[in-house]
Amino acid sequence: MSSGNEEAQLAQCQAYVQRHNIQQLVKEAIVALCIHKPENPVLFLKEHFDKLNEQRTEVCVTFSLLQCLRVCF
Repeated sequence: MSSGNEEAQLAQCQAYVQRHNIQQLVKEAIVALCIHKPENPVLFLKEHFDKLNEQRTEVCVTFSLLQCLRVCF
């Protein structure tokens, strides 16, 4: 693999991590683990990210509804 290709892949990875705020998501998950100290950390993380996903879905649905109301009325 050429150095240029590796650099491009690294840049794409860094952009992805920034765009999706991955570092903050992982940091918050680790903090939650340290606070709760669950017996099953994998299950805890699954539930943590499931809740986060549900919250984001609710926000997106609410935002979409508000946009629709603005356009429709």
